Amino acid sequence: MSHVVDFIRRVIDSAEDECEDLVEHLTGVDSARDRVASMQELEDAFPGAADVYRTLQHIEAPVSYRDPSGEISGWRYRNIELDWEPRAVSWAWPPRTFVPYDEVLRESSTSATNGARGVRVLGSCWGMSSLSHPRPGGNLLFRGEDASVEARAEWTDDGHVRALLGATFEEVLDVLGERGMTLRNQPGYASLSVAGCVGTGGHGSGVRASAPLGTLVTAVTIASPEPSVHEVTRFALGDSEFPRAVTHLGRLGPVVAMELAAVPAFHIAEHREIRRLGAGVAHAEQLLGDVLGVQLEASVHSAEIWIAPYADRHGDTVASVGIRRTTAEAPSEGARRPAVLRCKLLQTLSQMAAVLVDRVHPRWIRAALRQGVLATEAKKPVVMSSRDALDFGVLNRSRVGSIEMALPMDRAPAALSALLAALEIAAQRGHYVYSPIGVRFTGAGLGGTLSPQADRDVTVHVEIPTFAAPAFCADLVLPPLQALLASYGGRPHWGQRVYLSPGELRGLWPASSIAATARLVQRRDPGGHFASPLLDAVLGI
Repeated sequence: MSHVVDFIRRVIDSAEDECEDLVEHLTGVDSARDRVASMQELEDAFPGAADVYRTLQHIEAPVSYRDPSGEISGWRYRNIELDWEPRAVSWAWPPRTFVPYDEVLRESSTSATNGARGVRVLGSCWGMSSLSHPRPGGNLLFRGEDASVEARAEWTDDGHVRALLGATFEEVLDVLGERGMTLRNQPGYASLSVAGCVGTGGHGSGVRASAPLGTLVTAVTIASPEPSVHEVTRFALGDSEFPRAVTHLGRLGPVVAMELAAVPAFHIAEHREIRRLGAGVAHAEQLLGDVLGVQLEASVHSAEIWIAPYADRHGDTVASVGIRRTTAEAPSEGARRPAVLRCKLLQTLSQMAAVLVDRVHPRWIRAALRQGVLATEAKKPVVMSSRDALDFGVLNRSRVGSIEMALPMDRAPAALSALLAALEIAAQRGHYVYSPIGVRFTGAGLGGTLSPQADRDVTVHVEIPTFAAPAFCADLVLPPLQALLASYGGRPHWGQRVYLSPGELRGLWPASSIAATARLVQRRDPGGHFASPLLDAVLGI
């Protein structure tokens, strides 16, 4: 409890810098002239950032459609169910029974234990989206016995691990742990489904550490989307269509299994240091260059950056740099990650605090985010199993709206600098994001696909989360930011919110990759049983 009280105290102390604004707010003193001057300075420095806010501040979804739950949606694909319990349905390999997708949905709604809830082609977790939901009538390969807790991941004869249907990384890691094995990389939340996370561009972290996650895959088995065709196709590493089967985007049929390469279990020593980021491209270039450079060291598994998005009174932005090194040391005894990374109470309080701040004076969010990032500092390395180290810690159970854009390394510094300026512009207009910005690095992705990392040697992933409740205006603040990052070559993570139009998306990948994906989709699903309104518009089918 003491660390919660201490964190709140530091937020209040830091917020003293914002008290002048609060007095103005309560007394009606007008400082609009200063704010306008500040905004004009930002807009002069970053005309692109200002322009997207002028043109897109009131953006509307270009198309609406009814998703499988019956809800009307636009291009909004975020679907978070981190507390989903996926093990209540048993699966078999090879599968024996075909059951229509809508029958599974009926079972989900009538099951006393809600055992099949969320069972879709790819599962349902962070990294999953409505993009991956087939229209009613699509087929699943489903084992017909009563629900059980039988594992859906298994060891294969060739030394790989097979994840069946909606199996999560957590299940896969359990199977591997029994053999003293693990994965070289994993997503930040082990509760994500393997097929869903990998198939929508999930990436993990690390330039040389089997990130993006598609590089772990050795084979994908996908069933025919046609209801009358009861057969499966196995795409193995080396097959011409293998890369596109890995990045399937839920469009090729039910993903029955993914096989992943395993490695002997290893430990990671993690420490986090605080950096201050000045305004301008040069400072962003220095920070990103330093963090990329350290990942080229042989002992470094991965590194990431968390940025408090608003500058302090000195014009500096606070960033936390986390560095993970492989080590032969045993896990630390007594030493733990900073409380902000593992304390459920702090995470519960975070949204309550955000609601209060939003009602009283939104500018206080600056102080809260700065203190949140500062609280992650850990100068002394903490040694953990790789499974624990690569997990973000406490699951974020708050309802979140988020975009993530994958940038080419050479354009990332300018994009990050423009992003921070755009956030300041938005703040001048009363729109904030309520969470730190995450920056991660990955190596080369699978070529010829619609993966966010495709055909790039190094990709910088910039994630901008905020609370999804209407009071926090996620649908006002996020679309312009996504458009801004797209102008620097950023590609969206398909499992998160996508506000870009089909035409804008089409320009972010080579025409040859789009054409190859379209040919595979048309060959496998001529009846459109797994049609996706956004993806099909991008593919031109």
